[in-house]
Amino acid sequence: ARLSASLGLDDRSDGERLQRLLQRLGLPTVIPDALSADALYRLMALDKKVLAGRMRLILMRGIGRAEIVSDAPEDLILAALKAVGAGDRGQKTEDR
Repeated sequence: ARLSASLGLDDRSDGERLQRLLQRLGLPTVIPDALSADALYRLMALDKKVLAGRMRLILMRGIGRAEIVSDAPEDLILAALKAVGAGDRGQKTEDR
């Protein structure tokens, strides 16, 4: 949801609404501090959804609507991971 908002695909308020809902359901909404954004990105690059070296992501286009995106910039993906708690090389970030 954060990446969708960063790319202008969705309004940030939808992501905030989704986060509140997940929290009310007792589901995790942050990445554990010990996981680094760089390591997570490298693992994502190994996923079966990577096609011809391009990471394909399912992003929000509003509540209940999604879109496959294969051109999201690495820096925005890393920023979205850090915004939800992923550290920088394993270090805790302050921008949570």
